[in-house]
Amino acid sequence: MKKKNSFDLLKGLITTVLWVFSLGIFAQTVTVTGTVSDMNGEPLIGVTIQIRGTSVGTVTDYEGKYSLPNVSPNATLEFSYVGMKTQNVSVNGRTVIDVTLLEDTEMLSEVVVTGFGLSQRKESLTSAISVIGSKDISRSKSSTASGALVGKIPGINFRQSDGRPGASTQIQIRNMGTPLYVIDGIQSDEGQFNNIDFNDIESISVLKDASAAIYGVRAANGVIVVTTKKGARNAKNTVTVNGYYGWQSLYDFPKPATAETYIRNYIQSETVQGASNYTYSKEDYEKWKQGTEKGYVPFDWYDYIWEVSPQTYVNANVSGGSDKINYYLSVGNLNQDAIIVNYGGFTRTNVQMNVNANITDKLKVG
Repeated sequence: MKKKNSFDLLKGLITTVLWVFSLGIFAQTVTVTGTVSDMNGEPLIGVTIQIRGTSVGTVTDYEGKYSLPNVSPNATLEFSYVGMKTQNVSVNGRTVIDVTLLEDTEMLSEVVVTGFGLSQRKESLTSAISVIGSKDISRSKSSTASGALVGKIPGINFRQSDGRPGASTQIQIRNMGTPLYVIDGIQSDEGQFNNIDFNDIESISVLKDASAAIYGVRAANGVIVVTTKKGARNAKNTVTVNGYYGWQSLYDFPKPATAETYIRNYIQSETVQGASNYTYSKEDYEKWKQGTEKGYVPFDWYDYIWEVSPQTYVNANVSGGSDKINYYLSVGNLNQDAIIVNYGGFTRTNVQMNVNANITDKLKVG
């Protein structure tokens, strides 16, 4: 009986120890800290970090840092931010997790640049702002960036006062003045805007109302904010080549009558009026109709002035990056001939380079 009681006591003791030990294992948690930055190494403020499958989470501070306590070593953290791709990171017992979020190109149409690098979700906008992405711009066969916007943005007036090759289109957002152009945060003029290669533009935001007030008095006629393309951090080298070859001609233009048609109609008009002496005889008409005898050879003024002219365009760009640097290099050439014979043409060569590098933790160049 004593042996049986001793055995039961030992069994109960072992069970209690194992239960307490397993309870300690399941109750073990860690505090995870770290920094969240973008592909340029800039800290991101307000990034949401959440334990996947739960409602427990936190956000980054003004330095991009976060601290999340009571995290299971086997948990998965979800990092999400407006305009960035959501990342899921397994903890695996780590206490320090630094994350670099990459731009979500598919969401660019949903994120609007409102000024000085500030962005906002499209559905939360209350201002009159129109946005156009790179795909819509690059489909245009215009020779200027302003011409590429024609018909793509509502509420904007476009005026084409010059038909020469390479001529720009006047944009009027409000009033009759010229809007302010801001390219990658730098205030520019209309000429610099029109000289940008289409394939180097990531997005264009048009600020129409009070949202333009952030730029001051110069924004009285509205603001056009241009964001150019940049390479992505931790991305493979990518080479892209675009090009086209086409022809230009008058869409609808009345072609003048030939000499034979003119004389025939003239004779018919005199016949209706009952003329007895015709200005042109039957022999004259036949000579103009044949058009081979000297002095009776017709001249085509339409072909003398107008012609079908070619337009060619080619662009090649390479982009990529590592955890310390990202780059985008583009070279493009546009050649547009005039549809007027011997009038000349327009040629433009673009070289665009955007490089951002982290020299040290506190020194960044770009």
